[in-house]
Amino acid sequence: MSLGGALDGAWTLQGVPMDRRRRLTSARYLEDAVRDLEASVIFFGAGGSQQHAAERWVVKHFLAALGVEFADEELHHPPRDPPDVAFRDAAFEVKEIGEVGRRRHDEYREALARAKAATTPAELLEQFTREDLPIEIVYERIFAATAALATRKYTDERTRRGLDLLFYVNLNPRKLWTFIDGEPPSVAVLAREGWRSVSFLHGDKTGRVIYSSVTAPAFLSAAGR
Repeated sequence: MSLGGALDGAWTLQGVPMDRRRRLTSARYLEDAVRDLEASVIFFGAGGSQQHAAERWVVKHFLAALGVEFADEELHHPPRDPPDVAFRDAAFEVKEIGEVGRRRHDEYREALARAKAATTPAELLEQFTREDLPIEIVYERIFAATAALATRKYTDERTRRGLDLLFYVNLNPRKLWTFIDGEPPSVAVLAREGWRSVSFLHGDKTGRVIYSSVTAPAFLSAAGR
């Protein structure tokens, strides 16, 4: 989902002649850009039954990022919401961390059209600026979101203790986000709020479990260590 992720991984081919490497990496970058933008168009344009598909997309990529092997049939939507997606003993409630007030669906559609028309990565790079995304900023946004959810939507503590919150972090599509990992801040506030677990997916490849309670599914607790 993040063009930054595609760009960062695009220039790592080894043992390939330089001229051919440039052609391969350019083609791969453009393919990754189109793929990620197509997924963003689907996600932000979702409504009704499409919303379920978007939620499953987030969960599937999150599980893949954690290295969890699974079959698509294991993901399903319970008859009552929450949660959005049930997977084994996990109850994922999918939320978005984005920029308020942006017409994201339109922006991603425009970006996708440019990516499909591009013949070299430079044609896309002219449209974007690079910006770092330190993990501290992701945590800050998530803490603000969980506080609002706990006080406004999921006010019943029993509900919070049965939910595995999964945040989809997708910011301004006109920037190439470079995710910067680091020492995570304290998650004591999440324990006080009473969530079973809290995780996030950035782009379509970076997944983190940032908090898991003693009752969280084992695969989430293991990933969070």
